Amino acid sequence: MKKLLFFAAAMLCMVACNNKDNAFNNEPENIAFQAGQVVTISASASDNANNAPIRKINGQRESDNITFTWEEGDSVLVKVGEATAVFHVTNISADGKSADFTGTMPAAGTKYNVQFPVHPLPLETQYYAGVNVLPKNVMPFEAKNCTLGTKATLNATKAVLQLNIWDMGLEIDTVSVAMGTDGETYDIYYDLVLESPVELTMEAQPFFLVVEPGTYYFSVSWKNASTTYSGGTTSSAKTFTAGDCLNMDQCCLAAGTRITMADGTTKLIEDIQLGDLVRTFDHETGAISSAQICLAWKGETKERSLNLTFASSKKIAIIGSHDLLLENTRKYVRVNSGNVASYVGKRFYNAETSTWDELVSYDMSKDLVDYYCIYSAKHLNCVAEGMLTCPDDVDFFLNIYELDTHLKADADQLAADIAQYGLYDIAQRFPEYAEYKEQMNNLGFQYIYIAMGKGLVTRDELLALLATNWD
Repeated sequence: MKKLLFFAAAMLCMVACNNKDNAFNNEPENIAFQAGQVVTISASASDNANNAPIRKINGQRESDNITFTWEEGDSVLVKVGEATAVFHVTNISADGKSADFTGTMPAAGTKYNVQFPVHPLPLETQYYAGVNVLPKNVMPFEAKNCTLGTKATLNATKAVLQLNIWDMGLEIDTVSVAMGTDGETYDIYYDLVLESPVELTMEAQPFFLVVEPGTYYFSVSWKNASTTYSGGTTSSAKTFTAGDCLNMDQCCLAAGTRITMADGTTKLIEDIQLGDLVRTFDHETGAISSAQICLAWKGETKERSLNLTFASSKKIAIIGSHDLLLENTRKYVRVNSGNVASYVGKRFYNAETSTWDELVSYDMSKDLVDYYCIYSAKHLNCVAEGMLTCPDDVDFFLNIYELDTHLKADADQLAADIAQYGLYDIAQRFPEYAEYKEQMNNLGFQYIYIAMGKGLVTRDELLALLATNWD
């Protein structure tokens, strides 16, 4: 199963009071304080509503969450205008989720800001301390316009990119990411420097980078003293929102999505099993068909879904990035939060009505949901909530086809492509994966040379797909 790690938005609650009077709960807002006045700020985690995890940038993964805990030696920076003062932790609760910080107000006023950590490190070079440990003291958290006697919320001001990297026996000491806004010029650079080398294996290793919020294309590489290995470049812009983590392995459908079975009934995606017969579209015949599910996996965390609404009133909830068949190109396109606005008003294939269905609106869910991904043998696609869709990590095998108005592949063109590029013999070319020959053929690997020859996929992306655990 693909290894995914959830990194949710941080929320911290703070209550401020001075030493003389420990309770301002009944006082009016905008209580004045003086320069030099001793104040204790009581900081605690959010109430974790809806089981949403709370986190701190030097937290560690526990189960599916990154748990926030205050630590001995923590400090916060209190700002009043341009004046600042460091408040030091004086007491931590048994579970580490609340603490008291005491200091003196740096100036007189009625409002102040709070920052953690006191001295955030620059983003250009970050340091990896170990498995599932986030870069320490890189992400700034801020609460603005706080007043004595009221609770304040500290929000993360940057975003996080999770990269799941694997290889066979390569030992690396640096992960590098270059970002740009136009897909051609990359002028923002981040290095994650490993404190000790990590040997990559067939099980994806999660690495985290704190990045500036914004919409970017990016290119990833990892290296050691003698080798640089490229992880490829994103084919569409990704949007990084402050306080969120973008996990690049997601290409899924939300729990509760109804999948059309071969007999026309529907089944929740979370109930789909290997071998189930689902309704598909066979582009080589140009007709609705059916196929067995040859690969299915469940995300290991919960995420917010991107909810799409179509003119037919069909709704589909996707996680990360997922493919729909676009009318004007008759190609499968990856829809995600970074590009969805550009697809509003465009039409996608509704396999239930055999018509093109306009995307009219979208929104992001407030709640976190489970997610699943399924692959149908040979055809790769399925019908989810009536819409024809496929996982984005295999769309290049479907996009080798030149489809006519009936969505049938041009047989002459396919034959010409095979003649030009050849078919891939998995057992011969990749003997260490010979035991998965049938499975890989089900996922279209015989068309590797065609997809690469047409520039639809890189070797690195193919290797990432091979990292899937087939169990």
